[in-house]
Amino acid sequence: MKNNKTNKAAKNTVKKTGKGAGKGDEPRSCYSKEFKENFQKIDWSKKKFVLADQNKVYLYPDHLNELIRCLVGQKDLSLEEYLVTDESTVGDFMIGSDSKDLKRIKKLEEKYSVTILETDAFVWEIVERMHDFKPFK
Repeated sequence: MKNNKTNKAAKNTVKKTGKGAGKGDEPRSCYSKEFKENFQKIDWSKKKFVLADQNKVYLYPDHLNELIRCLVGQKDLSLEEYLVTDESTVGDFMIGSDSKDLKRIKKLEEKYSVTILETDAFVWEIVERMHDFKPFK
């Protein structure tokens, strides 16, 4: 009986206003006034942003572009419109998985005799296999 009273008391202490996800009086945001003020105080001259290498992935730019275009489903995409590093995986670029997307990917897999749908495979590995494919041995 005591537990029921405790539970009822706990439920009554949280006010739900219908805003946000029901976690208190006001919806929470990472863009609060405090966050914005703290963000402005950061000395960016002392911060260092490092991207992964791009040595392997850009060895075969035509194959790279063909693969990325296939994964995202945009025929007119150029190399300058996306960022790929040696650490990029196929899963980073998989936008859809409907039958149209899968059909497009299967077509590329058949063309180069590679498996593309390994979402944890590195993009550069797939591109290298595409480049090394020799249909007439």
